[in-house]
Order: sequence, then structure tokens, then C-alpha cells
Amino acid sequence: MSTPNATILGRSFGLHILDALRERPELSFSALLSELGMNRATLSRTLADLVAQGYVERRPFGRHRYYTITDEGATKLKELSSPILTEDRIAQLVFKGLSERGILERYPGVSRESILQASRSKIPSMIKKIEQELDEELGKGG
Repeated sequence: MSTPNATILGRSFGLHILDALRERPELSFSALLSELGMNRATLSRTLADLVAQGYVERRPFGRHRYYTITDEGATKLKELSSPILTEDRIAQLVFKGLSERGILERYPGVSRESILQASRSKIPSMIKKIEQELDEELGKGG
């Protein structure tokens, strides 16, 4: 049974999947798992819901499944995008970067959610700092 539309897209998981698929023409389940760093069961369930709602298409190829965002999914993502989604996406990319660099191995007892929450809390000040530095650089150059 599929989840109602508002519930799927109310969870940030669905929005993050749509956002990842918007950035690339087609991604496998494994690529999405790696890109988003979410739990396998959550990704599977959320993808099934997105497919059922018509926001994502699934293409089987051998033992693999590939996913693309539909026009309806792209439209819905555009309608629901917000600064919070952007900050969540940045936090996920930070998490992925920390993981790829082996930094997370130093903290085996710390949950993924704790690291994401710590990253999210720093993003607004990081963006503000970048904005200030750009203003200074552009002020000096212009």
C-alpha cells in the first residue's frame, strides 16, 4: 500500500531522493544509497512510494534497478523546495564527504543522525560567513 502524497513529500527523504535524481539523469539503487547515505530499507520503501505516486520511474536492468525523476516529480520538487531542504542536502553532502575521507571511522559510537544534526546546525552560519567573505572580495575587486 502506498503512502499518501503529502506524507511522502513531507518526509525529507522523498525530497532528497527527488533532488538527487534531478541532478543526474538516472541513478541505481546502490548509487542513491551511497549518495544519500540513508538506511537501505528506508530508501527502498520511499522509492516504492515515489514510484507509486508517479514522481519517479523505475527501470529494471538485470538484477539492478535504475531510477529517474518524472516531469511530475520535478515539478513537485520545485514547488516544495525550501532553504531547509537545501540545508539538509548540504548536511548530507558533508556527511558523505566525511565518510569518504574516513573521518567518521574515528567516531564509531556517534549516530548518523547526530552527525547530520551537528552539520545542519552549522550551515546557516557557514553560509553567512561565505556571504560576508564574498562581499569583502567583491568590494575590494570592484
